[in-house]
Amino acid sequence: MQEWSIVPNLVWKAGVQRMSDLERLRPVIGTNGDDVLTAAAEGGDLLFGLDGRDTLIAGSSGNYLDGGLGDDLFQVTGSSNASYGGDGSDRFEVSANQDVILGGGGDDTVEAYGNGNVIAGGQGSDLIMLYGQSSLIAGGSSRDVIALYQLDSGLQNDNRITLGDGNDSVNAYYQDGLIVEGGEGDDQGDLLYSSGTLWQGGIGNDAIQLYLTSGGSYHGGEGADSFIDRANDGYSEGISEGNRYDGEAGNDFFDLLGSGHTAYGGLGDDRMYGVVSSSRFYGEDGNDWLDAGIIGGASTELLLDGGTGNDVLVSGGVGNTLLGGAGIDTLYLSGFHQEQSLDNLLIGGAGSDIYVIGPDFDRSTIREEGLAGETDTVTLFSEFLASGTAVTRSGDDLIMSLGEWNAVEQVLTFERFFESAAHRVERFEFGDGTVWTDTEVEQLVQAAAAAPVVTAGTAGTADPSPDQLQELVLAAGLGSNG
Repeated sequence: MQEWSIVPNLVWKAGVQRMSDLERLRPVIGTNGDDVLTAAAEGGDLLFGLDGRDTLIAGSSGNYLDGGLGDDLFQVTGSSNASYGGDGSDRFEVSANQDVILGGGGDDTVEAYGNGNVIAGGQGSDLIMLYGQSSLIAGGSSRDVIALYQLDSGLQNDNRITLGDGNDSVNAYYQDGLIVEGGEGDDQGDLLYSSGTLWQGGIGNDAIQLYLTSGGSYHGGEGADSFIDRANDGYSEGISEGNRYDGEAGNDFFDLLGSGHTAYGGLGDDRMYGVVSSSRFYGEDGNDWLDAGIIGGASTELLLDGGTGNDVLVSGGVGNTLLGGAGIDTLYLSGFHQEQSLDNLLIGGAGSDIYVIGPDFDRSTIREEGLAGETDTVTLFSEFLASGTAVTRSGDDLIMSLGEWNAVEQVLTFERFFESAAHRVERFEFGDGTVWTDTEVEQLVQAAAAAPVVTAGTAGTADPSPDQLQELVLAAGLGSNG
């Protein structure tokens, strides 16, 4: 049993140096009925409740309280005491520092006020409530609920929770430096106004929900885990900042808000959503979905790195970088409801990738870094027609002007397009069904460069329109509709 492995240390913390020192305490032994046992004012008593619904009271220090069988009540206001519930559903009411509480068997309830306490729930589905800091809580082997609250104003420092087997819940408020070690089971965490938290999940589908946290590190462990960050608790304003999230093994889910976060999907097919700024999402292994938001809010200055696998990356915010990595990836860009240029960078990586481009992005860049012989595709929304598109060359870059949206020219730059086959997008699909190949695009660029240019005061032919350029290419047998 978990609690017995730590009893020697707990008893020492209560003022008894070793288990054999229990013999030096004055025994106060109850009956098999319902007893009320009270420790002496000078302390140093050993209270045994035996059978029955007993009440054990200690206002002094250095006592050991054992409830025995039955549903017992412990009322402790003195420091450095040790209380053991034994079998039965016991209740502990403790207002002291440096106390030890062992629930034992049964569904126990612990309400502890003070600092430096050690609490072990033992067997049974226990409820443990702590108002204080610098304390250790061990959950036990059933479904436990552990809640940490403020004892006074400010953050509560350096509490540590070890969850045993079972589907446990942790509700922690106003904590700094909290450590949670998960056990086997589907554990839940609800953290509010906390900083520097370390959560290490175990085996199971864990769910962690956060409000206004900062500088924490949250690890899901093995299982389909979820990490959800809410903007506030319904009463207070603010965002979470600078957290690290790691799904580890399993198909994990992330829904994050705030700034300065780093999230890792780990092994599995993960889904990562966020309306964040200055953050990084890494899908890692698996077929992941990384979404920086479009409608209802969008991320800014965010890196989406799909990693290995056939990933989907979505962006509708400003200054984001989408990195597909190895695999057949889909990179989606659209700027609905944005009032400025998105200026995103889309990098496909190895694999035949698809770039899906919607309206209102204004200006963005595609940098294909795949392998020669792959077929990468740009798929344009229905708003973009081949007849309204112009292509030019700037150094080794391809500049594709897709026409105006909301009176702003929509321009895609394809970096290093003319440098080598590895940097080319091979297929361009327009909203009207027209398909251009990279060879046809290059010939369109050459046709535009060869067209006569009119300067001020000089007679001649005007610059060809996109329609005229396309007609030149089609006349040469180029272009298709499929």
